[in-house]
Amino acid sequence: MKRFLSEMESEEIDLKSIGVRGVDKKTIISILYQCYGLGE
Repeated sequence: MKRFLSEMESEEIDLKSIGVRGVDKKTIISILYQCYGLGE
C-alpha cells in the first residue's frame, strides 16, 4: 500500500472528475497514509 500511495503522489489526478471537491490531492494522500498507519 505504501508503494501504491507513493506512486499516486506523482500522478496527475483530476479530483473533480471522480467527484472529490473541496480538498486537495496532498490532503487526500495524507489521510490515506494515516488510515493505513503508514509514515509518509
